[in-house]
Amino acid sequence: MNFKQLWRKFVPNPLDRKLKKAALRGHKKILIPWNRGLGDIPLGLYAILERIRAFIPDAKITFMTRPDLADGFSLLENVEIVVCAEWKRKVPYTLPADLSSYDYVLENPDPTYWVKWQLGKLVPKLKWNSKWDNLYKKFNLPERCLGVHVNSETSYGYEKNWPVHKFDELFDALSSPILLFGLHKTHIFNQPNVIDLRGEMTLPELLSIIKNRCGGLLTPDSGILSLIYYLDVPFPLRIISLWADPHQGILKQNVPSPNPLLQHIPLISSDTKTAAVIPLGFVKEALHILQPLDSYATSGNKDNYAHGKKLLSQGKSGCLILAGGQGTRLSSAQSKALTPVTLVKHKSLLQLFCEKTLAASNAYGHPLPLAIMTSPLNHQEIASFLQENHFFGLKPSQVSLFSQEMLPLLDDQGHAISSGPDGNGHSLKLFFQSGIYKKWKEEGVKYLNMIPIDNPLADPFDAELLGTQSLSSSDICIKAIIRESPEEQVGILGACNGKVLIQEYSEMPKDSSAFMIGNTGLFSFTFDFIEKIAPLTLPLHGARKKYGDTLVWKCERFIFDLFSYAHKTTVIVYPREDIYAPIKNASGDKSLETAQEKLLLFDKRTYEKISGLKAPEKIFELSSLFYYPTSDLLEKWKGKDLPIDP
Repeated sequence: MNFKQLWRKFVPNPLDRKLKKAALRGHKKILIPWNRGLGDIPLGLYAILERIRAFIPDAKITFMTRPDLADGFSLLENVEIVVCAEWKRKVPYTLPADLSSYDYVLENPDPTYWVKWQLGKLVPKLKWNSKWDNLYKKFNLPERCLGVHVNSETSYGYEKNWPVHKFDELFDALSSPILLFGLHKTHIFNQPNVIDLRGEMTLPELLSIIKNRCGGLLTPDSGILSLIYYLDVPFPLRIISLWADPHQGILKQNVPSPNPLLQHIPLISSDTKTAAVIPLGFVKEALHILQPLDSYATSGNKDNYAHGKKLLSQGKSGCLILAGGQGTRLSSAQSKALTPVTLVKHKSLLQLFCEKTLAASNAYGHPLPLAIMTSPLNHQEIASFLQENHFFGLKPSQVSLFSQEMLPLLDDQGHAISSGPDGNGHSLKLFFQSGIYKKWKEEGVKYLNMIPIDNPLADPFDAELLGTQSLSSSDICIKAIIRESPEEQVGILGACNGKVLIQEYSEMPKDSSAFMIGNTGLFSFTFDFIEKIAPLTLPLHGARKKYGDTLVWKCERFIFDLFSYAHKTTVIVYPREDIYAPIKNASGDKSLETAQEKLLLFDKRTYEKISGLKAPEKIFELSSLFYYPTSDLLEKWKGKDLPIDP
């Protein structure tokens, strides 16, 4: 330990010493001259302000700075700003001769050593000026762009920037619009989707563009990164940052962003002297730059089906139903799980799945376990419904309930005005933490089939899915469909760096005709994978929703964010008419009416397959026993007509 380190260890922080003296002398008007970088505003100066106000609560603080930093200082609360037009970047400054209006000048503040106490504790919060919200409109930019800060103009003893040839390769792989940020056009990029805004905007315009037009931001450690990361206003943004030395900037601060919808993915170099060695593939994966799937299975494999039947007869699989949703989009006052869905007996979705579980248990000779994820909004309603109906023939020990978490609904200032269910992202984590995982594992369960409550064609115990997953040694098995068209509003499956990923259709380019494998929300996971990902906290996603007459940000977590952690994922494409009839809307496409039509067609095909006869044109519904037919049922119904009355 050298003399400087010893001094800092045993001598009180110089900022505290200065402020104690200033407070004792009654100094209240404090001047802080500053001619360094933007990033220091949230990373150091914010904490210095906190410290000043701790010693002098009624301090009146003024920053004296150069013109290009003034807008950055306006992000701080309750400070005055004096602009010195003659001050230049990287040029020593001279203070005005007359400073008599100030009690104390805090010269040469050290934003590293003076505020070391803040690391891991203090979250800088930069105020957003609502007057800046419309500045982006000046540039007539498309929605959901990727913002890219190509060059950090601040140099250190290591290389902070990624090489331009890697940016060129990355931009060649992207079809979405790319916005370039920075002070100078140091290299010209010729990709047709690149919009070069470097040197053409003010700081408020830059922040407005990122907030209102960028779904993602790719940047080195820079002032832009620091300002965006600490903006205290909710808006969805996925930041991928490139780092040589992880002991710098926002990583050194080690505190979350005050923006709950911001996702930060830092990519750290294997060489602390340069960020240049960060692989291109890592950046593509972080940005979810998908390639069309080059391989997937199709349903109808008899060997896999037979193997899955054997596993089910041994009780190796359980089912998790995601049932936390309310029926608001269906104009219903009750939970979506209790929505009547069958055409004749008007069974609810939940009854239908309980009866499927009972039928599968009978067919495979084993009481197969069922878990239901509710929400605090409907947990008691669902629990009471099951008890009142005696679990629809299931043993109470077969059925387990746990509740998902709630997340706030935020107004544009970031204030929570209500709360809602947190999506499906933490369903496996909560399943693990609930104790159900441990109980089932002790009973020999090794696989978990996950289905959404709103798809009445979902199969809670799919033998082929289970057999395929087991024989392929896959962490995840996905049931998929072929999209009806590039415009169909369904999640899209693709590949990146050997991983199968899912991306929302809204985040794909308009011409996505090469991506025709659609997500159904039907997955199977191994118990080993669930245990591996259980400690993870997934990022929040934000969507604009109507709450009363107000637009709010709804916060959710998505199960898709777990897929990159899988060692192997297998995709099986099924005929959509056999597995996919979601109920999302009150009318039109993906409504109760269309789901019932598909249920009837499915029952007709099922009857025809078992009986060998053509199904009648009348409306009817089959017992769930037909979905998991035993040999006795097959024999009984071979060549047998349906009864006249349903």
